[in-house]
Amino acid sequence: MGDYLVLNPALDQELEDVRTRNIPGPPDIGQHLENWIVKGSHYTIKKLTSHNQIGWEILHIIARFVDGTPVGANGDWKHLAGLLGLDIHDIIRIENFSNIKGATLEVLSQFALQRNASVSELLKALHTMERQDILLAISSKLEVLLNASPTSNQQDLSRAEQLRTSPSNQLTDTDSEMDSGMEVSITGEGDPENLQSVPLGSSIPSVANHKASENKQSCGKKKLTKTVLLTFTQDGYDLAKNVAFQIRSLNLGIGVLILEENRDELEFCSESIYRWYQEVDYVIPIITEGYLWQIAPRTAGTNEDSIQTEPTCLDARYARLIYVMMLEEYQRNGCLNYRVRPIESDLLGKQTHYLLRSPIFSFRKTVNQVGKLASILAQAKSRTLIR
Repeated sequence: MGDYLVLNPALDQELEDVRTRNIPGPPDIGQHLENWIVKGSHYTIKKLTSHNQIGWEILHIIARFVDGTPVGANGDWKHLAGLLGLDIHDIIRIENFSNIKGATLEVLSQFALQRNASVSELLKALHTMERQDILLAISSKLEVLLNASPTSNQQDLSRAEQLRTSPSNQLTDTDSEMDSGMEVSITGEGDPENLQSVPLGSSIPSVANHKASENKQSCGKKKLTKTVLLTFTQDGYDLAKNVAFQIRSLNLGIGVLILEENRDELEFCSESIYRWYQEVDYVIPIITEGYLWQIAPRTAGTNEDSIQTEPTCLDARYARLIYVMMLEEYQRNGCLNYRVRPIESDLLGKQTHYLLRSPIFSFRKTVNQVGKLASILAQAKSRTLIR
């Protein structure tokens, strides 16, 4: 082979040209990484998914790359979970029960629950894992996201307040899609003792359509000091929207939490339901025939044929879980009901069901008494202890 190269100087020169040619490789993102980490320290994972569609795109890119890495290889999802500070029990749970969205998004969901879960910490973990491929893939979106955002929490709060109170701020299709109701917790509206992370969304159509008129009256709007969680099934969806609208319209300082209005947050971080349940002041079950069936299926007193389809709203899917949490709380409190204040549908009429004799349903109000119930809750002493 050596003799062949000597006898063919033209070929030898061509190979030398290839060796010395300046072939562009992947860009060096090391010089940008430090700047991203500094700016990302003020950007929480929760805010990343609530303010901009690009935040979701970044997380899904990370998940696609990490999920594509074989478990046991460098930079797999377990490596990421460990660097993000997840407990070994959380890692085992994710390994055994991760759902269709994949293990990496479950890891990021659990990480988002941590107190200082910032974009900066996530970038440091990816750098430690030597996942330059991921950093390169999200680099352009990170530049857009971080360069467009303020570098301090105070600037961000001021900007959010200006956008919220501006009369010319019209709700677009993109805003409607991304409005998960989390802005209240981010901008700090509400009593921090009671409303730590609860999204008090007002994204139901009847409220969103009156956004401009509400902005004009914002100076006289009462500060939110309490919040209630509505829990219901599919057949109570319209009734729940009506109840939420009544409570919000009374301007008593009560925020209303409906899970369906916060679908993005729950789909990303399903554990949020446990945190929200602990943080709300009251839970209001909307008791309908479907609700009774959902919390006690296959009972003799319930018509099983009345519900055959899979519920589409998140509230219906979580109804039984919330019911179980209400029962557990009632037992922990020595059989005292502090927070559950049900509303009974008029369609039930005089129907009897053994669950209606439950102590947690003993404070039932009718639909016509929503205003009275809201007034009582508004005047009640604020809860200082999460039971």
